[in-house]
Amino acid sequence: MWNKKWKKCFAYLLCVCVLSCTGLQARAAEEPKKEEAVNIKADASGKVYRATSEITLSGFAEGKEIKDISTLEDIRNISGDEEFTSGAGDSITWENHGTDIRYKGDADAGELPVGVKITYYLDGKKTVPEQMAGKSGEVRIRFEYENKTKGDDYVPFVFLTAVFLPEDVFTRIEVENGSLARIDDIEMVTGFGAPGLRDALQLESHDRTSDLEIPEYFEITARAENFSLDFTATVVTRGLLADRDLGDPDETKESTEDLDDLEEASQTLVDALKTLSDGSGTFRESLRQYTDGAAALAEGAAGLDAILSQMDFSAYGEAGLQLKGLSAQLSQGAKSFAENGKQLTEGYDRLHKGIRDTADGMRKFHNEAILELRKSLSPEGLQDITDALHAVQDADRAYDSFSGKPDGVTGSVRFLIETDAIKP
Repeated sequence: MWNKKWKKCFAYLLCVCVLSCTGLQARAAEEPKKEEAVNIKADASGKVYRATSEITLSGFAEGKEIKDISTLEDIRNISGDEEFTSGAGDSITWENHGTDIRYKGDADAGELPVGVKITYYLDGKKTVPEQMAGKSGEVRIRFEYENKTKGDDYVPFVFLTAVFLPEDVFTRIEVENGSLARIDDIEMVTGFGAPGLRDALQLESHDRTSDLEIPEYFEITARAENFSLDFTATVVTRGLLADRDLGDPDETKESTEDLDDLEEASQTLVDALKTLSDGSGTFRESLRQYTDGAAALAEGAAGLDAILSQMDFSAYGEAGLQLKGLSAQLSQGAKSFAENGKQLTEGYDRLHKGIRDTADGMRKFHNEAILELRKSLSPEGLQDITDALHAVQDADRAYDSFSGKPDGVTGSVRFLIETDAIKP
């Protein structure tokens, strides 16, 4: 079984790699940069008892002092012999020996913008962590992520947690808002969430987005024998939207105008097809009357021809023969006319049905698709979501330091929350 040191290294490496692969880490810069990792120690329930911050200053020109800002206490250099002097407010000035400066300081735990609340249940009953040790039964561990930034200052922090569950303690493991990965005889559980993001984007206010869920917690259920749990490691980072190209918010207005045009064109087509369908129906009735007359004519001509064919017109010479011939031609012509009229009616019936079905289909498409799309993506609703998204992105870009940073320096910040183990 892995020792605790290697588990910690792997947990932090996994979290950082996953978040980096999803584009959440700040990109390297060829300019003065301040990178900050806030290390948070908490008990097994997530209550913080110590917070320290490790800073790396890089990319500063040689031969000049390095101006910095920091709210940390008990600052100490952990990589070199550069010293600093304190100035007005939170400003500090470091000696510059031409190499990166790495220093550490104590942070105010009460000012942390993030946290994790962990709740334990044994056989359905809420249980304090200390009383979980050594117990057996059905366990549930719920990690509730806390983002303390609010309103216009909301920052879309993303949380990723790693938990190690050895197979000789935990079986029948299930995870909500997370995943499982087996490593030797250990199940490693990773959970994730972005608390507050759903509210910040006002997803509840719109029909098309009201059912969209963004995880704010993750939960483990399992069967435990002689319960024990190593540390848990949670990496929290900003940058979810910072580097995303969301386009020009003014273009949203053009999109809503396009929706207006689409609705108008759709309605015009519906009206035109209805007019065509109504006209087609009227013509169909007229055509039916016409072909009914043709059928009656054919029937009458056939009857007349039958009578004339039985009569003897020899006494009338050539004129009598012509009359019989004309009668036969009239009967045949009327029959052909009636048959052609029937085919015409049947053909037009099919055409009329096609026109009517097309009109009905277009009306249904207009009502159930175009109008619903137009309703769900109204100018106001679409603009609200776009404005909220850009506001969250602006706050995400602005938050690039926890302990402070001078102007003209690129910053990045990451929080690492480690909770205590629970042992019998």
